[in-house]
Amino acid sequence: MKIKILYDNEVAVDKEKMIPSYGFSCLIDKEVLHMGSLLTLLPFDKRSDKTVYFPSATVNMRKELGKRANLITEKEPVAVTKDIYTTGLMGKDTEEQALVIKSRKGLVILTGCAHPGVGKIIERVKDLFGDDIYAFIGGLHDFRNKARS
Repeated sequence: MKIKILYDNEVAVDKEKMIPSYGFSCLIDKEVLHMGSLLTLLPFDKRSDKTVYFPSATVNMRKELGKRANLITEKEPVAVTKDIYTTGLMGKDTEEQALVIKSRKGLVILTGCAHPGVGKIIERVKDLFGDDIYAFIGGLHDFRNKARS
C-alpha cells in the first residue's frame, strides 16, 4: 500500500511562499481521501463519476461537492471498498470521521484533523475492528490529548 500526502496544512502560492491553511488530503491506490485539496482534484465545470465520502462540511461545501461528485454522507461506519472503512461520525460540536485501512501489517488510521481526540479515534477503531493498529496518519493541526467537542 502506498500513501501519498497531497495536502497538509499548507498552500503553495509559488515555489518560495507557503501559506498556512487547514486541511489534509492523501492519495491511496487511486482513491482520493480527505478534504484539503479535494475541490482542486474534481472537475470544476462538470460532474465526475468519483464518489466522495464526506460526513460533515459547510452547506456551501456540500453543495459544491454535490455538483462535482457523488457525495455520500454516512453517519455510521461503512465499508468504502475492500479493506477501507469509515469509523462513522465522532465528536460533538465538530463532527469528524476517520478512515481505516486493513493492511498486512495491521490497521492504518487516516484522520483529517483529529478533533474528537487521538485517543477517542483509536478506541473507536479498536472497538470496531479489534485488530492491532500499525499507523496513525493525518492532519493533526489541533492535536490535543483530550477530546475537543
